[in-house]
Amino acid sequence: MKKLSFLLLMFSVLSFSSCEDDHEDDIICCTIYDYEILILPENADGENLIETGAITTENVELYYQNDGNWISSNNIAFVEDSEGQDILRIFASDKLDENDRSETRLVIDGVEEFLTTEFNTENGAIITKIWLNEEVVFDTSSENENGNLIEITL
Repeated sequence: MKKLSFLLLMFSVLSFSSCEDDHEDDIICCTIYDYEILILPENADGENLIETGAITTENVELYYQNDGNWISSNNIAFVEDSEGQDILRIFASDKLDENDRSETRLVIDGVEEFLTTEFNTENGAIITKIWLNEEVVFDTSSENENGNLIEITL
């Protein structure tokens, strides 16, 4: 019995002492998921269409591309008084392709807008680039004067 206890004790000590991590610098604290896109819908005169009442929850639709099909989503919210104005907050699709991109279709008062969103997926998923109708409107590799706010003229 003494030999068995001694062997168990030695096994425990060896198992704890041999579990050193040679990759301590690779340890990542937290996983972050950031799919939020802020949109300021404006008319040609620069008027905020939410504040004028032209855009309401009834005339905004959101769809996500999923295996070639557009799936309806209710991930839409109006945010009042963000940076002094009312904006639209949507969440990009979390269905990423092999290039870490997703496709989102936003329909505002019958007008379709297509958003392609690129993500950094090293530690979760963080938006790094957004195309609106194939034009880059957000890119973390360059300076964004409006942060993550995208202006759409309808």
